[in-house]
Amino acid sequence: MPADFCVQLSENLGVNLNWLLTGSGAPEAGATMLEAEAVGAGMERMVRILGALETEAEGALKGSPTVARLERLNQMLKTWDESQARLNASLVPVAERLVASMADAMERMNLTRAADLKPGLEYLKRFDLPTETINRIDLALSRFAFLDLDYARDFELRRKILWRYLLEGGEDPRRVLEYAFAVVHSAYGIGRHAEAVLMADGVLAATRIVPEGDPHRLRLRIVRASCLVELGRVSEAAAELTDAVPRLPEEARNRHWGLHLRTLVLAGAMQTEAAFTVIEGYAFAPDDTALFTLALLEGREPLLRRALKFAEKTGAVHPDTSQPTLYLRTQCLLQAMGGEARQAVNRWLAAVENLKSQRERRHALRFYEVELLRAGGQERAARTRLRQFWTQWGSGEGVLPRGFFDQAAVYRETLLLEPADSPLRARANAWLRRMLRQGYACLRPWLA
Repeated sequence: MPADFCVQLSENLGVNLNWLLTGSGAPEAGATMLEAEAVGAGMERMVRILGALETEAEGALKGSPTVARLERLNQMLKTWDESQARLNASLVPVAERLVASMADAMERMNLTRAADLKPGLEYLKRFDLPTETINRIDLALSRFAFLDLDYARDFELRRKILWRYLLEGGEDPRRVLEYAFAVVHSAYGIGRHAEAVLMADGVLAATRIVPEGDPHRLRLRIVRASCLVELGRVSEAAAELTDAVPRLPEEARNRHWGLHLRTLVLAGAMQTEAAFTVIEGYAFAPDDTALFTLALLEGREPLLRRALKFAEKTGAVHPDTSQPTLYLRTQCLLQAMGGEARQAVNRWLAAVENLKSQRERRHALRFYEVELLRAGGQERAARTRLRQFWTQWGSGEGVLPRGFFDQAAVYRETLLLEPADSPLRARANAWLRRMLRQGYACLRPWLA
């Protein structure tokens, strides 16, 4: 059957073009795959036609003078380039439609639909599309990776976008700040805090021409401050946020207000209950991270329940509960407090094994098994597991968590489970005093 007729059949009947022609694969197909397969079929036809032209040309050129042969070859290459240019131009609107569809699916948290669109976007990247179009495709794919909790992939794609823009001679410093914000934010998500701060410092220094009050510059300073919190520099982070966040336009300011209030709590400039009340008042969904981290740091059941309620109210709950998110950890902790410690541990460890991230991060998150056992009243089992983790870290089998919140959990459990004369408890007390000197006033009650 003619290829164009097959494409029309697949589009109008909603069937997989590959299945229609060969009988392989699933009969059904989403609109995205139909478009991608239609493009693929067109490309195959073009390759066959050009191959036939080349064969015919080779026969005609036998015995011809060298100059005539080179002229014919040059004409063939020109035809090929023109064909490719026409194909690439026709693919740009297809790419734009798919990117828009992907954005709509992610806005609705319809990850099944987004996953169906992903192969079509990745297929289009094989063609010689304009750099701006490729960047938009990679940005859509990186957002999907973030929602899919594949933070390493998100970081990789965003870094490619930044370098591609710079290598193509991008001269707009605001665009550089925008791309750098995305990369630094992604690096924060995978625990590469020191690298993120260095990158932010370099970009801020290189774009001094942009005014201090520019939103792109302020947003990069804000995400840099979130990395400073994880590096044990909370006083610097609090000062940075206090200066940067209020200067943002209202909509952008609301997006970062929860991070600001959380940092003020860590620095002792605000009480946890007051921060919760303010954040709950304007109900901006991404602030569930601020509430969860504060609630888990204190470990009090009422705060944990308030954080869960806020996340469910704002729709910020991630649909994939097989991954070790803050939401799942809070659920497991409450389950352990309710007397189901072993069930909570099994659920948490199963999620950690599914984590789409590096081994080091999985090792850090696996430690929360100790927290769940202790919260469920199984202190003896928790102490045994705690000492096993310390032994692994001492022998080099595992790496001690680097971020502030993960480290705080390690030392808190050590303070709660180890006897007064334990060397591990002395080590935890030394860490606590050091963090207090670095501005983490929220830890002062732990001395008791």
